[in-house]
Amino acid sequence: MDKQIVSGASLEKNALLSSVAGWESLSLKNRLSQSIDVKILCRLFNGRFNVFIETESLGETRRLEKSSEHIAQQVVDRLGAKPEDVSIVLHQSGEPRGWWRWCFHWVGNAPLKSSFVELTEAAQERLLARVVNQGAIFSVVLGVVTQVA
Repeated sequence: MDKQIVSGASLEKNALLSSVAGWESLSLKNRLSQSIDVKILCRLFNGRFNVFIETESLGETRRLEKSSEHIAQQVVDRLGAKPEDVSIVLHQSGEPRGWWRWCFHWVGNAPLKSSFVELTEAAQERLLARVVNQGAIFSVVLGVVTQVA
């Protein structure tokens, strides 16, 4: 599991993302089958599922990171999508704040190696302006598009 820091996250954008409609509560299992409760937001944009997973603390973020491959597999399975059609971004709303894109090396439908890249200010702007504001809301819990932007 590699972690690369590209630049710092913006506090205003973190607050704005948390106020966007469509967040759902979901319980995912870590690699030890322990439940991790998260908030999840999914937008369908340009044929891709853009999934935002939000945690409240650094401790929760680390628990997710340690089981990132297992978490990614659950998200892809719930969406019923091909791995290459899914982007996952971890949004940590607690302190310290940050936005991390999860990248995986997939073999078939199995994620084998993960890395994390902190999103730049420019990438955050694109996500908010295009994906979050223009994408269709997709319910990960229900498995359907619930609202088109």
